[in-house]
Amino acid sequence: MLDWNGCCRKNDVGRFPGTRPSTKGFALVATVVLMVLLTVLALGLLSLSGISLRNASQGSAQAEAKANARLALMLALGELQKEMGPDTRITSESALLDADPDTDVIDGVGQSHWLASYNSWGDWLNASYTLSQGRSMKIADTYTAGRERMFRRWLLSMPEGMERTLRAPVSPENLDDKNSVVLVGPGTLGTSAERMPDRVTRAYLVPVGETGKQAWWIGPENHKAKVSLTGQPRELAAAQWENSQGDTAEVGVGTLAGFEALDSKSDLGEKLITTNTLRQAQVEKDKLDQHFFDLTSSSQGVVASVRGQLKKDLSLLFEKDAEKLPVPYLYEAGKVDHEPSIRPMSQDLLDRRPKAAAREFASWTNMQQYYRMYRENSNVNSSGTGAGLSLKWSGSQPYSEGQICLLYRDRSKVGQWLGDNSYHRMPLLAKLTFVYSLMSERITPGSPTDLRYRLFLVYTPVFTYWNPYNTELRIPDNTLG
Repeated sequence: MLDWNGCCRKNDVGRFPGTRPSTKGFALVATVVLMVLLTVLALGLLSLSGISLRNASQGSAQAEAKANARLALMLALGELQKEMGPDTRITSESALLDADPDTDVIDGVGQSHWLASYNSWGDWLNASYTLSQGRSMKIADTYTAGRERMFRRWLLSMPEGMERTLRAPVSPENLDDKNSVVLVGPGTLGTSAERMPDRVTRAYLVPVGETGKQAWWIGPENHKAKVSLTGQPRELAAAQWENSQGDTAEVGVGTLAGFEALDSKSDLGEKLITTNTLRQAQVEKDKLDQHFFDLTSSSQGVVASVRGQLKKDLSLLFEKDAEKLPVPYLYEAGKVDHEPSIRPMSQDLLDRRPKAAAREFASWTNMQQYYRMYRENSNVNSSGTGAGLSLKWSGSQPYSEGQICLLYRDRSKVGQWLGDNSYHRMPLLAKLTFVYSLMSERITPGSPTDLRYRLFLVYTPVFTYWNPYNTELRIPDNTLG
């Protein structure tokens, strides 16, 4: 309201009476702020969704890769069981195809550590043998390069049909980064991968579905030396150690350059659970990587015959006296032709039944008596057969109490039972050495001008015997002729 003085009077809140506050600027600012917030939120959600999508895609790829790896592992285990399950199978690495065996390196083989499965000979060495597929052959027919007649397949992923090609590792086809993958490379072999490129082991990639691929390779742990069998303490006397015949559970790993510490402590081998524990035994990583194909900590084997049977420990059986053996192993005097054999005789021996009596090598009786030679009374029975007591000397030949030990079998009596079916405790021939020398003799020693000589090649046999039972053996002069 205007007063008479021409001035305006404000109300108590500082505005003119009847006017409203302006809000146009605030709405614009608020709108801009909300749009910025929505933009930031949208960008955040977009980034989050992108990250989630990439993670999902990466996880899917990892899951697919892991599934392919598991598939490759299952295929490898399946082929291993299929190929090496029977005891009649043998493995060998492709280094067997070395073009020059006289050199230390593997020559002419592109992939020297591919593993192959082979058939073993499943019959007597002098008999014909027929594989499940193939013609009948003699063992001499298998003596070819790489034993091609007995070869089965390579134990790694390969294009179909190539795994049956013996010479595939010599010059592998299409073994590049597109068609194969390195399974044993610098990460495993260290710097030796560059020095010895033939050790870098590849396997072919095999398609899985429309986009996936997988590869596998089987390495032979049983071909390697076991690092835990390091130097053992010499608790035996020198003579006992020498006569232990190698039964000292020791390998020569400590003689390798860089592995000398393994022989410094006798109990160190027990602590080597894995090859990585060798790092704690002062073995440098590069040295360990260099011997990846040579050393292992988990080598195991099955005591089996490659003819297809598990070997059995007959110690408890042979501790029984000869007369108390079970019927399948029992020898009855007078029934020589029916004497139990270690294994079935080959057909040629069966066809010559009258001559089979001289087959000491196939007698359970002789096997038992050989085992019991460590005893004071190794195996004398009431029938008079069996190894006798301590070794004695008759003046012309050694013998055991009860019967004479024949040094040879009279060829004129082949086919007749000689009444001696036993092993006797005698010194064993450990080594036979021939010393060769030259000797000359003048043909006409009385002629001063005739200098012709006759040349002789002289060889002297040296027999070294091992006397495991400390049996006194005196050989009088001229008694053996």
